[in-house]
Amino acid sequence: MPQVAKERTGVGSRVYIGRHDLSDDNEIFDSIEIDWETMHPDYKNETMDNDFMMVKLKQSSSKTPVTLDDDSVDLSAGVDVTVV
Repeated sequence: MPQVAKERTGVGSRVYIGRHDLSDDNEIFDSIEIDWETMHPDYKNETMDNDFMMVKLKQSSSKTPVTLDDDSVDLSAGVDVTVV
């Protein structure tokens, strides 16, 4: 039986969008609270397999979003892709 992703709310964590150097106090970045997060259902703590999650932010960022699909690559089911 497949696992179901678990949604957690009220976590209180934040994301820092545009932050590159934690020691640079002059960096301009967005600090936004997370509304909810959903871990990958096959995440393995021991191996870090599937170490990613979906997060919903409590507000929009002022930064320009990254385009994930600009129709320049084949994203059909079964096609391997690289995400960095």
